[in-house]
Amino acid sequence: MRDTGFIRYRSREAEQALSAVEGAEELALADGDLNNRVDIIGVQMASFWYLGLLDETERAAQRYIHACEDIPWVRAQAHGMRYLAETAIYRRDFGTARKYLAQARRIAERHDDARGIMRLRMTESRLHLAAFELREAEDAATDAEVSAIGLGLPSERAESSALRLAARRARLLPPLRPFLRRRRSSRMTDEPVGGD
Repeated sequence: MRDTGFIRYRSREAEQALSAVEGAEELALADGDLNNRVDIIGVQMASFWYLGLLDETERAAQRYIHACEDIPWVRAQAHGMRYLAETAIYRRDFGTARKYLAQARRIAERHDDARGIMRLRMTESRLHLAAFELREAEDAATDAEVSAIGLGLPSERAESSALRLAARRARLLPPLRPFLRRRRSSRMTDEPVGGD
C-alpha cells in the first residue's frame, strides 16, 4: 500500500496516493512495523502538501515526527520539520520556519542525509524568496539544483530551477516584486518533491 501510494504521488496523483495508503498506518501499527508507519505518514504528508492542504500537512508532519520518536528514528525527523517549515512559510511566519529549518539542518547534517539537505535548501530558498532575501533565495536554490542533479532527482531539480529563476527575476526585474509578494504557493511547479 505504501509503495503504491509513493508511486502514485511521484506520478503527480496525490489524491490517488492518499487513497492507496488509506488504512495502511493502522495495519503497520497492528503488525508492529514502525518504520513502515513512518514511510506511510511520509506519503500522506507529501501528498497533502502537494494538494495545498496546509492544516492536514501540519497534522501529518507532527504525527510523522512523533512516529519517528517512537522508534526512535532521529534522521527522519528532519523531513517532518521541513514540512512544518513549509507550512510556516506559507503563513508568513518566518521566525517559526527558520527555527524548524535550523533543527532539521542540524539533524540532516549530523546524519549525512544528502537528499534531506538538498530538500532543506529548496525550502530555505522558498523562505528567502517569501522574505524578499533574493540573493540568498537564488543561492539556496542553485545549491539544491546542483545537488538534485547529482542525486538523480528530476522533480527536485525542476522545482529548484523554478525557485532559482523566480529569485533571479525578482532580483533583476523590480516590477515583478509586487506579484511575488502577493503570490502564495506550496510549490513553483507541478513536480512531486519528496514523499520518501
